[in-house]
Amino acid sequence: MKEITSLLYRKKAKNAIEALWANPILEGVQKAVSQKSSGPKGIILLYHNIVAEPPSNSAYFHKVCLTAAEFRRQMDYLARHSRVISLSRYVAILGNASPKIPGSRPLVIITFDDGYRSVCTEAYPVLKQLGLPATLFVSTGFIGKRTALPGEKPYPGVNYPKLSWEEIGELAGDGFEIGSHTITHAHPGGSTLAQYQDEISRSASEIKSRIGIDPIHFSWPYGKRSPMLRTLEPFLRENGFISASYACGGKNTYSSNPYRLNRIGLSAGISPTHFRRIAEGLSITDLLTRKK
Repeated sequence: MKEITSLLYRKKAKNAIEALWANPILEGVQKAVSQKSSGPKGIILLYHNIVAEPPSNSAYFHKVCLTAAEFRRQMDYLARHSRVISLSRYVAILGNASPKIPGSRPLVIITFDDGYRSVCTEAYPVLKQLGLPATLFVSTGFIGKRTALPGEKPYPGVNYPKLSWEEIGELAGDGFEIGSHTITHAHPGGSTLAQYQDEISRSASEIKSRIGIDPIHFSWPYGKRSPMLRTLEPFLRENGFISASYACGGKNTYSSNPYRLNRIGLSAGISPTHFRRIAEGLSITDLLTRKK
């Protein structure tokens, strides 16, 4: 019952947001707000599981899934209208007072969390065809498995196939950046500082051992800000990571801290109009949920 109530609430909220976007006066207000923000924006998109067909369990579908058709439409839009760059290139831009990036449109960065096999089977062919770079964050303890991640409710009728190391290596060889997402998808609230440092260092070592690449980007499982994550920033830096990403909304500017990057999560049911607003840096949902 709790799951159904949560799903109905999300649907009502999404419908209300879509209605607001239909108001041309509000769009003008949002553009004015955006123009007052501190510099050009970087929009980091977060995806999880791209599915050919919606799974039977709608609660799971609306939580972390996007259909392949929806993903294709979104990538087609980005290829035509946005400046999509790699996460490494964006991090290199951060802190540069005069970045040499032509135009005024926000930069867009594409990322995937967890390591679902659909990144290879559904997302990769689209990205390759359109020439769009992306970053994949993997929890190394789940590579090649079909089990749900910790904190991911085992929904009836749903399996969770993850990428194999061979597939991850192929993606890396064709331009994907591969980052760490810990070993066990560890929750910061359930780990000591030393335990979390071990999760980070051992996941990086396994990625290096398996595909010959030192990961330089990290994303926090569950994606929520906490004091412990800030405490871990020096450890990430000392171990060769140049960025760390959250998953609780918000945009980035050229003055953003590369170890506190904001990402906007995308799942089923986002209309083309709403997605366009996200890519333009004008998402009402994002503005309402952004935390300082």
